[in-house]
Amino acid sequence: MKIEITEAQYNVLRDIIGKYEIELFLKSAETERNRVNHIESYNRGDYIEYKGGSESKYLTKLSRYRLTASPSRNGSRVTIINDNNKRMVCKTSWFVF
Repeated sequence: MKIEITEAQYNVLRDIIGKYEIELFLKSAETERNRVNHIESYNRGDYIEYKGGSESKYLTKLSRYRLTASPSRNGSRVTIINDNNKRMVCKTSWFVF
């Protein structure tokens, strides 16, 4: 089944879709900014909970780990003391904040 539309109808639909895409982009950017701001509120010495995601034998699921430094500027990495009492840089997606 083929539906034919006029050029004017096409332009209206294109504008609606464009506005929707912009709205989705802005919403995702705001969500990411809120996530990074929340992560950056943690400081050295605070504890975060490991939820899984790494193959490391030095991280135990649902255990709490102490931050040895503030999270990275973009909120993608944290430095912790692992089960082997060594510093370890990890992805923030592995932890619950």
